Amino acid sequence: MTAGGNTRTRRSPKWWLVATNAVTVLVTLCYAVLLWNTGTEGEFFVGLFGLLALLGLGVVWIIITIIGLLAYRTFLASLITPLIVLTGMGLAWAEIPQKLAWWASRDALGRAASTCDEHGDSGRIGVYTITRVQRTPDGCLFYTDGGFLNRVGFAHLPGGAPATPPAVMQYTSLGGPWYRFMEPWD
Repeated sequence: MTAGGNTRTRRSPKWWLVATNAVTVLVTLCYAVLLWNTGTEGEFFVGLFGLLALLGLGVVWIIITIIGLLAYRTFLASLITPLIVLTGMGLAWAEIPQKLAWWASRDALGRAASTCDEHGDSGRIGVYTITRVQRTPDGCLFYTDGGFLNRVGFAHLPGGAPATPPAVMQYTSLGGPWYRFMEPWD
């Protein structure tokens, strides 16, 4: 609207800025939880609920952004959220959380593997929640929560993975005597 040569713009109302910032903060928190859960072999349902929360926040973000664009001709504050989403997706795609968790936990797992004290109680080794430790003829298995229906974890196999692993066990090398293993659900 112009009056006497001055241009007046509608300012974004406080509620819109608060809502936009709240969505941005909640999306950031969801991604932090999801990336931690992914990196630490966390529980499947934590990841599922995190993704559902992100989906709901995405719908709220779209609505707030459309309102800001149509009613107040502003959207710049809304651009922060997609940048956070793209950054989180990039970190997950590059497996940065998994690499950082492994880097932070490798020494603690190595100390635990040197004794391989079998137990069925959950406990932390490094950043991982280990649900079970099992001695095998080839080394030591550390089970984690991360496999939904499959049993997964880390294997310390000083002699290398068995040339003919049991039909149900699959190994992926992490370097040195360390492997990721998966026992598919029957």
